[in-house]
Amino acid sequence: MEIQDLYINSARLVKAVDLKFMRYMYSVIDWDVRMLCIRGARGVGKTTMMLQYMKEHKLPSSLALYVSLDDLWFSDHRLIDLADYHFKQGGTHLFIDEVHRYPFRTWSQELKNIYDRYPGFHIVFSRPCFSWMFRRPTCHVGVFFMICRDYHSGNIYLWSIRFIYQS
Repeated sequence: MEIQDLYINSARLVKAVDLKFMRYMYSVIDWDVRMLCIRGARGVGKTTMMLQYMKEHKLPSSLALYVSLDDLWFSDHRLIDLADYHFKQGGTHLFIDEVHRYPFRTWSQELKNIYDRYPGFHIVFSRPCFSWMFRRPTCHVGVFFMICRDYHSGNIYLWSIRFIYQS
């Protein structure tokens, strides 16, 4: 699999996403921050919101790339190398899904390095919220959103926590 396959897949997924129904929290999220973490349980719409943002703002894959870190491409390639390539090709946004599936287990440090190395580059990433969801965020700078579903009522809630963490 070549790097261009990631761009083709991103464009395919953005084209296929529906804009008819958008979660109420879509308009609450501050999409302009440089690093955004969307955290929530499986099935609450994290991936859909990222793809909808790309489609609604008509961001071509040359500018905004969506990738899922459980893609087999990442078994032989690093996230930071993809970000470097995308940035050098004129990319402005990187949407990263399933960070907890990254095979190298260094996703947090790599995201911090991407943030530090590429000024003006926007990173949106998603991760699940498990029982440990109230620990200190692993993101270093940015806005942290946690989406959780009440399975009794079916309602979905959005918690927003703004933070700046310096190590």
